[in-house]
Amino acid sequence: MPFVVGIFPNTASLSKLSDSLKGAGLDLSRLIVISEEEPSEALIDDGVRFRASGEPDTQTLDSAFGNITSSGGTEVPGLTNERTPFRVDVDSRGSSNPNEEALSDLNVPDGRTDDYELAIEAGRCVAGYPTADTDSVRGIFVSAGGNPVEIF
Repeated sequence: MPFVVGIFPNTASLSKLSDSLKGAGLDLSRLIVISEEEPSEALIDDGVRFRASGEPDTQTLDSAFGNITSSGGTEVPGLTNERTPFRVDVDSRGSSNPNEEALSDLNVPDGRTDDYELAIEAGRCVAGYPTADTDSVRGIFVSAGGNPVEIF
């Protein structure tokens, strides 16, 4: 399925995008965002999927803080809390370039990944939405401030 993909200045600018997609009756859980920035609670609550960019923080992952525990017992996020848990997809494919892998999941071709990686490294966000109705969704991305917005 084709993806509409756009570059946004920051995660705060994604609020307009999510409101517009929701207003058009589209499922926000299909919206994928690649960013170095932590998303707002509103976007988390709407179910937007985030892919953290860059290398994993192995120091945190190897420490006690990387465990999903509370008071010595394991918990499943989301089952013990009424609020929707922060959803970040973790890529375990072992790529030397996680941004490249995340961009390929949005159908960004190899020849274009450098442009998107530079945007992410500059602190901007990349958002993608899979859809057969590319013209309508592209219009929503452009109206929400995406620049550039492309279909892959």
